[in-house]
Amino acid sequence: MKKWVCTCCDYLYNPEQGDTNHEVEPGTPFNELPDEWLCPECSAKKNKFKVYVERAMWDDAIPEYGGY
Repeated sequence: MKKWVCTCCDYLYNPEQGDTNHEVEPGTPFNELPDEWLCPECSAKKNKFKVYVERAMWDDAIPEYGGY
């Protein structure tokens, strides 16, 4: 399952963990979160999240990846 990151505060929503503090069970995909769900860190709405893309730490140092 894809992880999603808040563009306001960098909170990472991991569907494998859910958001048990806000009654979202582990295994809940982002698109199945309730419409009224807000970022637990900054209260941003769901439309402020984007798919999280993991990158290797050294990606920024390679010109082909936009570094230096």
